[in-house]
Amino acid sequence: MNDPKTTDWREAASLIVKQVAQNNQYVVSDMVVTALEKAGLGLENYSSLGGVFKRAAATGYIKKTADKIQSTRSKSHSAKTVWVSLIHQPKDVSPEARALNQLLTAALQFNTSIVAIATQANVVGPMKQSSQKQLHKTFMKMQDEYQASVAQIAQAYEEAMNHAKN
Repeated sequence: MNDPKTTDWREAASLIVKQVAQNNQYVVSDMVVTALEKAGLGLENYSSLGGVFKRAAATGYIKKTADKIQSTRSKSHSAKTVWVSLIHQPKDVSPEARALNQLLTAALQFNTSIVAIATQANVVGPMKQSSQKQLHKTFMKMQDEYQASVAQIAQAYEEAMNHAKN
């Protein structure tokens, strides 16, 4: 039987979550369980998927919603969280439209983070120099992550265009 505590299983499960998110606008754990089982990575207990989903959210693949739906699996009777895919790639969308959508999503996420930091700084009021330095460090990290995201989107676009030429 597979062991969800191994790095190999967690990495494989993370890749499956990413694939499901790329192919679907919404992601539910039942979808991932089905894909895991088809890949021969099934488990008796899927409670370890919670950590996989949290990492996928932290990576920017999915975002948790407040919505829940009833499980379609006979072994599970609980309602499942609905996650929205941030990397959904409809097959009928041009590489240009996909790249533009991804760039807009990245920019919105970056701006949302900036607003959150600005709001926090405004609520706190005057800050100590150490707090200002920490805030600057946080901003710089966010900016670096945004730039890396834009570079990744540009690279994926170039690869799609090169693939389309061949």
